[in-house]
Amino acid sequence: MKVNYTIYLKAKCQPRYRNSNIFELKVQNVEQLYDVKAHRLERFTISLDATSLDDEFVSELSTVVGESEGNTQLYIQLRTPDQNNILLHSRNRGINVDRQLIDFVAANEKLEYHIN
Repeated sequence: MKVNYTIYLKAKCQPRYRNSNIFELKVQNVEQLYDVKAHRLERFTISLDATSLDDEFVSELSTVVGESEGNTQLYIQLRTPDQNNILLHSRNRGINVDRQLIDFVAANEKLEYHIN
């Protein structure tokens, strides 16, 4: 660990003594946040309306996904006009959820994303 590293704490809050109103916080595990992302991030889902899907968007998404290959599973959820959802899974390619991908999804008002 070094100064200014972002960490992930897993802790437990419990009574300090039996039948006590005083609580203590016991740290169970400490990890760097970067390592947590690499081990716990399993699934990244991009949601959008099926009617807003066009060739230009597919091309942009393919470019962004192609530049961020990794181990996280990619899902695309299409919402149809009759309130049905279609979930598509990229079987042959995983992604690395990085700032570029998050910025791309956040910049496009038609898109939403969900992690795990």
